[in-house]
Amino acid sequence: MHRFAIGLWFTLLALLATVADARADAEIDRLIEVGAFAEAETLLRRQVADPSAPVVDGPAQRLEILQRTRRDFSLGAASLKRALRRALPDVSDEDLVRWTASGALQHRVIDGEVRYFRKAPRNVFLLSDEARERRDARRTSTRRGFDLDDTLARSVALCEETDEPLLAASKHTARYRLLVKPGHPRVRTGAVVRAWLPFPQELPQQTDVRLISSTPAAKRIAPSGTPHRTVYFEQTLGDDGAAPTFEIELEFTSFSQYAKLDPERVEPYDTGGELYTRYTAERLPHIAFTPEARQLAAEIIGDETNPLEKARRVFHWVSANIPWVGEMEYGCPDGGTCTTGLRSSWSRGAGPPATRRTACVTATTRVSPTSSSATWTRTAGSSTSTTPASSTRRRQASAASPTTSNEVRSRSTATICTSTTGRTAPSSPASG
Repeated sequence: MHRFAIGLWFTLLALLATVADARADAEIDRLIEVGAFAEAETLLRRQVADPSAPVVDGPAQRLEILQRTRRDFSLGAASLKRALRRALPDVSDEDLVRWTASGALQHRVIDGEVRYFRKAPRNVFLLSDEARERRDARRTSTRRGFDLDDTLARSVALCEETDEPLLAASKHTARYRLLVKPGHPRVRTGAVVRAWLPFPQELPQQTDVRLISSTPAAKRIAPSGTPHRTVYFEQTLGDDGAAPTFEIELEFTSFSQYAKLDPERVEPYDTGGELYTRYTAERLPHIAFTPEARQLAAEIIGDETNPLEKARRVFHWVSANIPWVGEMEYGCPDGGTCTTGLRSSWSRGAGPPATRRTACVTATTRVSPTSSSATWTRTAGSSTSTTPASSTRRRQASAASPTTSNEVRSRSTATICTSTTGRTAPSSPASG
């Protein structure tokens, strides 16, 4: 009886603790929902046993998400106006109020203050017709330098003259630097700093990828085809505990790509083949056949049966209804999702095999890790991979310059880990 009473007592204590935790989590959810980040952070810090431990899950992860959200929504009204005036010198407070109310200026209230998304000064021209027209009207008389529309027109005209799918080769050199912030609590003497910097894939339209130099010496380059291909570094900090810098210089050749698509040449799929079964399947979490996704795909495609026309309907619906804008970090609850993922999900769910491709691609002003979607059709007994024209804009943009050199700023595609152990790290971070 005594043992039974003790067991019952501990069970009751555990139940009370569970109820208390549930109430605390509910209160934290409520505070975050209303933008009371400071109060939510105070409650979360009480639940973190070791603030210096790596952030992997639980309260520490939620704290990290709140901190990243603060960084994403880092602009006040004055900073926003200064940024907008680079493109619109006459922007007014009334413009800001109007575009904020319409949602064209992405924002949220954090701790009682309206904070604007750090990419809002660029996104507003994609989300507001008025802002874009005012900017473009000013550009008409002063526009100079690279003309993307003209380059695309010339690339398409060149491709129309031949059946070759890849033309206008151009060679590029890029430099990528990642600086670890000084003062990070885990950057200290004896710590092992591990870093992964993005590295281009070898693709039909992107070839001759080569690492020219790296500082410090790279430990490993992930093989082409590895998800999130990277250059891996590992460095043990010296006595001064100075924050390290990682840098690579690379080169590659890119081509303009333009697919001539003819619905009349499309043949039935081999539905039992490896390509069809692999690229019409779910791949969670990015490609999911939810009931809502299936219903919307059915509405978009209607009674169309031609696989190419199905893919076109999905592509044009996404292009018309989902703006392609700079988004929040993917690790945040409100973070963005690639339109390529949506196109791939809806195409797969409707039948045409589809996938997303990730690579470093080049425009005249930057080298950027990005993704595109590809849909497969059978023509004259062969399988053809086709990428819609607007998904190749950045690749085709490089055709005007036979050689370019680009300085690349640090982006979230590089991951930094620190520890005082000597564990071996993988060649690339785990992909989602």
